[in-house]
Amino acid sequence: MHYRRVSFEFVPKKAAANLRKHGVSFAEAEPVMYDPRALTREDDDSAIERRYLTVGTGALSRVLTVC
Repeated sequence: MHYRRVSFEFVPKKAAANLRKHGVSFAEAEPVMYDPRALTREDDDSAIERRYLTVGTGALSRVLTVC
């Protein structure tokens, strides 16, 4: 397994829309990407570009899926 450091930049409009639509802020979801027990797999339904789905624990200890 390979790990690489990632950084995140939140676009305020997109972050607000995500919070309204899903009830999850980007700040809550970001820790999923650093969860050592998170599971990641490629999204087979994405035909245009490579996308990944990660399931892990967010900042509020909820299990979240990040796409």
